[in-house]
Amino acid sequence: MTSDRRKVLIYLRPDISASERFADAKIEAHHRGDRGDMSRTALLAGLALGEVDSRLPSMLAALLRKILNRKRCVRCWPRSLRSSRPLPPRQPRQQPPRLRRRSRPRR
Repeated sequence: MTSDRRKVLIYLRPDISASERFADAKIEAHHRGDRGDMSRTALLAGLALGEVDSRLPSMLAALLRKILNRKRCVRCWPRSLRSSRPLPPRQPRQQPPRLRRRSRPRR
């Protein structure tokens, strides 16, 4: 049995990104021996969410940055899960035909 492993290395920038600052604090709060498993699980969860809808990982990252509040996130979540195919392009709204005013005969 061979152990095929691949090392994935990422750099967090907690000084410039609020969501990365949050991730850094969560990683630091875990026991050193559990950090690898937690990071691997988080990476796999993000990839799985991206397979459901490519917008979900970014939406959850926005939640960490406080751009998106929890209530709005929960409201958007079911819409994203209803369909895995992208939404069709929005059609421009058609204006109702304008009615012409009848001209009055001049006296």
